[in-house]
Amino acid sequence: MVAMATTACAGGAVRVPPRQTVVRRRAASGSAAASGPAAWVRKQQGAAVGLLAVGTVCLGVLSGTPPALAEAGARLPPVDRTNKNRCQRAFIGNTIGQANAVSDTVLDLRECDLHGANLEDKVLSGGLLSDSNFSGANMKGAQLTKGYAIGSDFSGVDFTNGIVDRVAFDKCNLKGANFSNAVLSGSTFSGADLTDVKWDDVIISDQDVKKVCTNESLVGLSRATLGCPRVPAPKK
Repeated sequence: MVAMATTACAGGAVRVPPRQTVVRRRAASGSAAASGPAAWVRKQQGAAVGLLAVGTVCLGVLSGTPPALAEAGARLPPVDRTNKNRCQRAFIGNTIGQANAVSDTVLDLRECDLHGANLEDKVLSGGLLSDSNFSGANMKGAQLTKGYAIGSDFSGVDFTNGIVDRVAFDKCNLKGANFSNAVLSGSTFSGADLTDVKWDDVIISDQDVKKVCTNESLVGLSRATLGCPRVPAPKK
C-alpha cells in the first residue's frame, strides 16, 4: 500500500514521499483480528498510513525526539532524582497527540520501578522510558509513539491494541511481551530479547520485519508469526 500526502507543517507545505508497504501479521492459527486502535487503522488503511508519515515529517521540522537526539549524539537531560513523584506521572500520562509526540514538558520515567503497573490506555508518547522496570505491566491500548526505552525491562508486558510505533526498544528485555493487534511500524529492537514475543495481527512494515528477523532470540512460533525465514539447522 502506498500513500501520498501533503500537509502544512511549520507554516509551509511538506510533501510526504511514498510509504513502504505496511502489512498485518496473522498468527499461525489464523485467529480473527481484535478490535481496538489497530483495527481502526486497518479499516482506514490509506488515510492512517498517510497521517503517520505526515506526523514523522512534521516532527522532524518542529522538534527533536528522544531517539533522534540520541542518534545525533546529543545528551539526554539528567534524571531529576529530587522529584519523588516523577515516576507517578506514568499513571497520568502525557497531554500530547500520539502522532507528533510534542510536549512542553518531558515525560521522564527513566530508572522507574513500574513493575506490574496498570498503564492501560495511558499516553506515554515521546517519553524517556529507558533503564526502567515495566515487567508484567498492563499497557493495553497505551500510546508510546516515539518513546525512548533503551535498556528497559518489558518482560511479560501486554501491549495489545497499543500504538507502539517508532519506539526505541534496543537492548530491552521483551521476553513474553504481547504486541497483538498493535501498531508497531518504525520501532527498533537491536540487541533486545524477543523470546516468546507474540505478534498476532500486528501492523508492521516489511522493512521493519526484515530487521526484526535478524534478532537471534526470535525463534519458533514467534518467528513464524512474523513471516521470518527459517533459521538453518546447525550442521552436525
